Amino acid sequence: MRKSALKLRLLAKSTTFAVSYEVANAKPEAGLTQQELAKLLGTDPSVIDRLEEADYEGNVLAMMRCIAAALNKRVEIRFAPLESVAH
Repeated sequence: MRKSALKLRLLAKSTTFAVSYEVANAKPEAGLTQQELAKLLGTDPSVIDRLEEADYEGNVLAMMRCIAAALNKRVEIRFAPLESVAH
């Protein structure tokens, strides 16, 4: 695998990890369990569980928007220069 392709795959994985980290930390900040958040969203707790796994590659953005709305927050997405990413 070329170095640039590997770097892109690692960046994608780090983004997925960041999503799982944010979901996992937003729940207790809002005083919610996984089950309570799922109920609030009208979904199954397994959906929240998958989002909290760093390997989840489903429709993350749509679910992040739902979670943000349920927690009275908004989702922020931005493109940052590659130079700012730790190597």
